[in-house]
Amino acid sequence: MKISLTNNKNKNKKFFKVVKFFDNLFFPSGIKCVDCGRDLTEKQKIELCTSCLNKLVKIDEDKCCVKCGTKLKSKNLCLNCKSNVREFSIARSVFSYEQEMKKLIVNFKYNNQQYLKNTFSEFLTKKFNELGWEVDVVTYVPMFSKKQKRRGYNQAKLLAEEFCLKTNLE
Repeated sequence: MKISLTNNKNKNKKFFKVVKFFDNLFFPSGIKCVDCGRDLTEKQKIELCTSCLNKLVKIDEDKCCVKCGTKLKSKNLCLNCKSNVREFSIARSVFSYEQEMKKLIVNFKYNNQQYLKNTFSEFLTKKFNELGWEVDVVTYVPMFSKKQKRRGYNQAKLLAEEFCLKTNLE
């Protein structure tokens, strides 16, 4: 009696390819939280795991400076806006610049993590839509050419471009 191992090996390979296909379909690999690096079970618009997202300090519209948007205990003017003339009429931020958000912004600006523009632009787009503002144009703060050459990119420009793609603004 002769046993053929070749047929069994081919069947096993096909079986494992099918299993791997479905495994990748339901549990895709390579999708990581942009903050902690944990695997995410699916591609998300905001590529942060629940744990990291919960660490971000959100600024609520009813608990911020009515001028600059700084996080406060109630809707009011902050000391800085009371004491200084501002060159803008209103500004808002999605999150307070502390802890995890500070780390993400530093990585975006200085550690070549340009892919963070996707997650940041999702936050900005959601906030922009909630506010219902009407704007004519979006711009960014240019960098000194020497600084941009050293860094290799202008993070504000990348973010403005991504935001404009999502909001259909110029």
